[in-house]
Amino acid sequence: MINATLKQMYKDQIDSLFGTDKLSLPCKLRSKDNKKTQCPNCIVDPITGRSSGRYKVGGDYNFPYGQLCPVCNGIGFTFTVKEATVDLLIIYDAKKWINFNNTISIPDGMIQTISKFSDLQKIQSANTLIVDTSTDYYPNNEYTRDSNPQPIGLGSNDYLYTFWKGA
Repeated sequence: MINATLKQMYKDQIDSLFGTDKLSLPCKLRSKDNKKTQCPNCIVDPITGRSSGRYKVGGDYNFPYGQLCPVCNGIGFTFTVKEATVDLLIIYDAKKWINFNNTISIPDGMIQTISKFSDLQKIQSANTLIVDTSTDYYPNNEYTRDSNPQPIGLGSNDYLYTFWKGA
C-alpha cells in the first residue's frame, strides 16, 4: 500500500508541471466527425456529388469559375470540426516515455503526451493534435492520435498518457 503523504507529494509535483510558465505547452485538439454537410460556398454537381467549381451566391468566399472551392477544396461537402486547447506535457524522446507495452519498434515522428484526467473526453474525441499553439510557426507540429488515452498515477488515475504519430 502506498503512503497517502507520498501520493499527495507525487500529485503535487506532477500538477506543478502544468500551467502558465511551466513545462506544459498549449496544444490544440481537433475533432472531426464523420457527418457530411453540403458545402455552403459552392454549387454541388448533383451527378458527381462534388463541387462544380462554381461559386454559390451568398457563400463566404467568392472564387473564379472552374477553380477549387476554398471551403471544401472541391469535394462538395465539409465536416464539422471542433477544437479545444489544453495544456499537455510533450515527450519527444522515446527513451523517456511511459510505456507499459514494452514496444520495441517505435516509428519516427511519434510523441507521447501526458495530460490531466479531466481532459479525457477532449483527447478521446480528438483526431488531430497541434503542438504548441503559442508560436506562429513550428514545423512538423501536427499529429494524429495513435492510441487511446491510458490512465496513470501513483495509486490513482489522475493523469493520462497518449501516443501520437506525425501527420
